[in-house]
Amino acid sequence: MAKIEELKKYLTHEFSSGSYTGEDYRTFQTKYINYLKAICRENHWQLVNVGKNHYCFSAFIKSAENKCIYLSISDVRYFTNEWYGHILIRTAKNEQDYRGGFNHYTTLEALPTKAAELLRRRDMQSIIELLYKGDIRGVSLKLPADRRDKELAYYDKIKALMTGENAKLFDEYADTVALNYEFLIERAYALAFKTGFLLGLEMADTEEI
Repeated sequence: MAKIEELKKYLTHEFSSGSYTGEDYRTFQTKYINYLKAICRENHWQLVNVGKNHYCFSAFIKSAENKCIYLSISDVRYFTNEWYGHILIRTAKNEQDYRGGFNHYTTLEALPTKAAELLRRRDMQSIIELLYKGDIRGVSLKLPADRRDKELAYYDKIKALMTGENAKLFDEYADTVALNYEFLIERAYALAFKTGFLLGLEMADTEEI
């Protein structure tokens, strides 16, 4: 049975920092991943494609029906206890799908329940989510090629100035910024869509005219 007590000890821990990953984080990460594997065994899932980074990591949970969800924890040095109380989790088409569905957040204790919920919903993406992702026929929400190429060119120029751990840290920073930006855009899109629907209902109410 998965036991969370060993991880709870790190709630008061101040992780080391530096160019190289500290031994305290490596030990913590191993315990965390083992805990996730235990949860998966209890639910007949698999923990796959674990991506170990500097002071954070990501992974996919895969069900017996080959449905997947993605999860990740933020840098434990700068986002205190978010590894416990604010875990990013979302649906995924497969274990290579880093874009996935809408972002959700859960606590470590509630993770098994939230994972089971998203795995059940995997085949029932909302129309709002499909619209946002540009997956509705005739809808294109892709970044124009010239804008994308310009962004990638700047990224490559900056990356070329870095080596070793600095380059790795820059990649982790860029990934975090991209995830945060996408989270805000997703929420704004859904809010605008729902607000428009409520506005339509109010406009259709002729009793006040």
